[in-house]
Amino acid sequence: LRGVVRRAIYLGSQVEYEVEVGGMRLQAIGRSPLEEGIFAEGETVGVTIGFHVAHLLELRAGGE
Repeated sequence: LRGVVRRAIYLGSQVEYEVEVGGMRLQAIGRSPLEEGIFAEGETVGVTIGFHVAHLLELRAGGE
């Protein structure tokens, strides 16, 4: 999948990303930012979903 980084938060040993893919927003964790680098907000990235570690969250009406 291809997506656009909408937010990147550096947390030391990892980076938390919010990536927009096909109109959906996904949260992803990047490991080893010092080795792999950090993607910039607005950058187009490839997204691979490891279904054995993915967590799906239900969105409720009203943003709750």
